[in-house]
Amino acid sequence: MTALRRLCCEPRLEGSVVAPGFPGRGGLGSIFVWASGNGGREHDSCNCDGYTNSIYTLSISSTTQYGNVPWYSEACSSTLATTYSSGNQNEKQIVTTDLRQKCTESHTGTSASAPLAAGIIALALEANKNLTWRDMQHLVVQTSKPAHLNANDWVTNGVGRKVSHSYGYGLLDAGAMVSLAKNWTTVGPQRKCVIDILTEPKDIGKRLEVRRKVDACLGKANYISRLEHAQARLTLSYNRRGDLAIHLVSPMGTRSTLLASRPHDYSADGFNDWAFMTTHSWDEDPAGDWVLEIENTSDANNYGRAGLGSLLPLPAFRAGDAPHAPGIPHGTAGAGGASGHAGWGEARRGSGCPMSARGPGRLVPCRGEPRSVEEVPVALWRRGPVLCRAGLFPALGAAPQPGS
Repeated sequence: MTALRRLCCEPRLEGSVVAPGFPGRGGLGSIFVWASGNGGREHDSCNCDGYTNSIYTLSISSTTQYGNVPWYSEACSSTLATTYSSGNQNEKQIVTTDLRQKCTESHTGTSASAPLAAGIIALALEANKNLTWRDMQHLVVQTSKPAHLNANDWVTNGVGRKVSHSYGYGLLDAGAMVSLAKNWTTVGPQRKCVIDILTEPKDIGKRLEVRRKVDACLGKANYISRLEHAQARLTLSYNRRGDLAIHLVSPMGTRSTLLASRPHDYSADGFNDWAFMTTHSWDEDPAGDWVLEIENTSDANNYGRAGLGSLLPLPAFRAGDAPHAPGIPHGTAGAGGASGHAGWGEARRGSGCPMSARGPGRLVPCRGEPRSVEEVPVALWRRGPVLCRAGLFPALGAAPQPGS
């Protein structure tokens, strides 16, 4: 098992060191535990960290001695669970080993929570050494406890589980995880179904809503009946990225905030093929209407357009497949299309992606697109940034067998 700590929240840095772990642990997959981040005071979002946002990490947040959201904690839809850490001055901090053969009573932040989670996960692996990396995430979802954790965003998802952007599915329960791990039946092969959610350019305006009916690849080998992770992979530019908020609503009505406004993000770079991930619809049936919402949270007269995407049904993972690092484009990209492996992937790119604006009157092509500035009327694209393409990526593992 490998425990890693969070490095950076810059959207351009994705979790390229984190992969499913094949052939780690004899093919069961290495297990990565990641601290969700300490940028809460600055209203940062851990969904802009490619490590916490990866489906291959267990992203862990913090709660205080009294069960409150710490001042430093970041809220996002990729957080899976939480453990204790520091809070205000009158709340206890974490005791751990220190330098020079000493101990400390003042370990703080989500960097203290992730090692606690790693220890609990180690106990589950001691109880059942055959757990896969996906088995461990199922155990966390099924045994974490939301009770006594205070947050104003607890909701009940489509399968009756409480979930929060601050806490994920709640406080890790070591006893419950070990007990469930002992007789756990390994989940089936992972599958992925990729759905186009944008078919023609659209102005974002104050708020853009895109609704797409999904059959979850019914009748195909990668048909999904119960969800694990869902990703919305977006490419967009915006004159002030921090003013954007993005939400995804599942067919069972679970609303995930993929991106909250970030008041200190003044960038005009937008997002380039960024996969926003949510765990909030775990075990839901993905068939039905998905809704993607993109909105300008500022009173400023921001602007933008939305563009292209397509459906790429891909097969399940097979033993021996060589997965790529999350966030790194894989397969053939460009006007001809793209391909990838289960768990994440690229939407097929339409020919002639619109330009991206990076400041007033400054235009650059979207990455990998065979277009030049001269091919696009400048008057049109000076109206504002563009959402070039988007794809919805629900990735499912087969449900546990009875008795698990």
